Amino acid sequence: MADEEASPGARPRVDLDIERTAKGLPALWECGGGYTSTGYAQVIAGENGEMLTPVYIPRGGPLANGNHALFVVEEGTVVVTVIQKHGDVSVQVWRIKGIVNDQVTTELITEYRLGEWTSDLEEWQPGIHAAVQAAVDKASCYHCREPHYALPMPEQKVI
Repeated sequence: MADEEASPGARPRVDLDIERTAKGLPALWECGGGYTSTGYAQVIAGENGEMLTPVYIPRGGPLANGNHALFVVEEGTVVVTVIQKHGDVSVQVWRIKGIVNDQVTTELITEYRLGEWTSDLEEWQPGIHAAVQAAVDKASCYHCREPHYALPMPEQKVI
């Protein structure tokens, strides 16, 4: 998306640290989950809001409200973050603008807080609703242990 196409009031953010896959590709985690009355979630989606196939899904260790699926990311990838407290939800929808070294530069496209969206999701990306709903659900999923917005990984054989 060109700068002139950015939504009014879009703000840059440069504080997402990335992981690197074994092949050195930049990646972010779908992560989070709910507690008794609070929760947090981060969901990764394609440029048009579509589900992506993760490169890794951890199967053991401390999974509750942790990292659940690792996705390779690139310019245009959408990151949805949700914080929920006692049923009140705050949503932010970000688009990756660039990746330099081990940091992702994103632009805030829209957010939902105090009961309303700052812009209409349909104006900039109609396919994002499912990713937003998955992130909201994940932030309320008590001790979440699995991905909420991911395509199934293909069977992988070690040998």
